[in-house]
Amino acid sequence: MIIYNSSIAELRGLNRLSHYSASKYALVGLAKSQAIELAQYNIRVLTIHPTNVNTPINDGLAALEGATPKEIAERSAENLLPVPWLEPQDEVNALSFLASDKARYITGSQFVLDAGLLSR
Repeated sequence: MIIYNSSIAELRGLNRLSHYSASKYALVGLAKSQAIELAQYNIRVLTIHPTNVNTPINDGLAALEGATPKEIAERSAENLLPVPWLEPQDEVNALSFLASDKARYITGSQFVLDAGLLSR
């Protein structure tokens, strides 16, 4: 089982983060190709695409804009569900499911964990 941590940035692009979006897009191509190559060995490959997650990566953007990470997240959050970001444990929970036997037939797919963001 291989799970690449991608982002919603790959699925919609993000202002000021084209380099980040491009690198995440590359992961999807890699995962899809590996899913094809490794299926014969019963190895599953997929990507997970979370919305913003409450991690230190948010500190840099906040510093550039002279705000706290939470202020930036709340100002820019477009999630349908009323949360500015996910907590790391939310992503861990999704990864635990994807790595379990309950998801044994999921491969070559993108698992979106976006609090409804991409529905806008």
